[in-house]
Amino acid sequence: MFSRSTRRVKENPNFAESKFGERVISRNNNSNFSQYDCNVILMDWHRGARGPQYAVAAANTELVGRQLGILLNKMVEKGLDVRKIHLIGFSLGAHVAGTASESLKNRGLLLGRITGLDPASPLFRGNYLREQYKKLDRSDAKFVDVIHTDGSPSVTDGFGLWDPIGHVDFYPNGGQEQPGCHDVRDSIIVTQFERGLSREIVCSHIRAFLLFKESLVNMVAKQKENKTACDFTAYNCPGGIESFENGHCFPQLERNESSSLDPSYRFDIGRFGEDVKGEGVMYFSTKDSSQFCGTQLQASVQLSPKTGPVNGVLQLQLFYSNHSVIFQIQCKFLDISNSFTHLNGLATAEYNSMDKHVETIQARLNYLDFTNIEMPSNHSISLYTSVLFIDKVVVRDMYGNSWQYCEKGTVLEDKTGQRYGLLNITLKKASC
Repeated sequence: MFSRSTRRVKENPNFAESKFGERVISRNNNSNFSQYDCNVILMDWHRGARGPQYAVAAANTELVGRQLGILLNKMVEKGLDVRKIHLIGFSLGAHVAGTASESLKNRGLLLGRITGLDPASPLFRGNYLREQYKKLDRSDAKFVDVIHTDGSPSVTDGFGLWDPIGHVDFYPNGGQEQPGCHDVRDSIIVTQFERGLSREIVCSHIRAFLLFKESLVNMVAKQKENKTACDFTAYNCPGGIESFENGHCFPQLERNESSSLDPSYRFDIGRFGEDVKGEGVMYFSTKDSSQFCGTQLQASVQLSPKTGPVNGVLQLQLFYSNHSVIFQIQCKFLDISNSFTHLNGLATAEYNSMDKHVETIQARLNYLDFTNIEMPSNHSISLYTSVLFIDKVVVRDMYGNSWQYCEKGTVLEDKTGQRYGLLNITLKKASC
């Protein structure tokens, strides 16, 4: 039975990415939407989505989208408020949703919301192969929110679109390879040669669906006043993806009494998920496995001016209360200056595992010197040194909690002749 009095109607025109895709989507929707006052309609087009070739599946999005548009028009004619319709599409399904909106726009109607979960990229980049009306964009609904988990600037890599197309576009972990995934390079070419997909190849692509699913679970838990409920808090980064990946953008927030994000007072802060908030391009960090949502952290390492040219990766691992977190901090520069005095990195801890009650954190610093890997063994001249001089290490969350280590000129050096330097320190809640 269809009820016109419900808060909204949700449609899922999802792309069955592979033989396991449609089962995951169908199995999870009933439980995830059971707490809503809404009608849920699943659109099963898995045969058309499978191709047999990707180009055929991509072409089928137009036909399927038009069919969905006919259904939506009939529902509106029966009295459904078009503003309460929310389409959710994964991969090619996002473009089905975009195409479906066209038949309503032709009647002067505009859908309330479309959520694009890593909209498919191959054959949908730019307007060279697919006209704008045959794919998702911000004109297709009053509010279009998009998450990018497998994008790439290269046309030969990444199953998801790289460029922003919505009113708000979320790029978790930078929108490319996701934590816990080991994507192959030039994945588009590889899949054409191998004639098939695997869970490993589409790991980052499917992450978009998993993150949205988790946001539903967390929102229901929050409604039940479950303190383990977590928000995917996102934020703007004026310097773009490079600044985000270098850990330069990290906001400081306030908690309200319910320990959740107050959506009213900050326009640079957003939230990914069903109860979405945001505008423009926004970023956030996640863990590498479910539960993906957690306490987002920033690590800042202040180097001494004594540090010479370096080329490597600084790994900072935290140990506290039976938990651990790892930061990977890129460090490459020829001459230390104000811009390189502080090296930053981002990581995500178990939700609520690090708060003001944690007084001390044990930390281990490892430095991987790339010059020992890249230079031939018979090449004795190097511009870079394998020694870091550290003055200060700070780890902070978004809510004013920080843990610090201060000792000027602390040496992180390879004393064993191996590629790794090793240093154990203690971070304390007190400022230094």
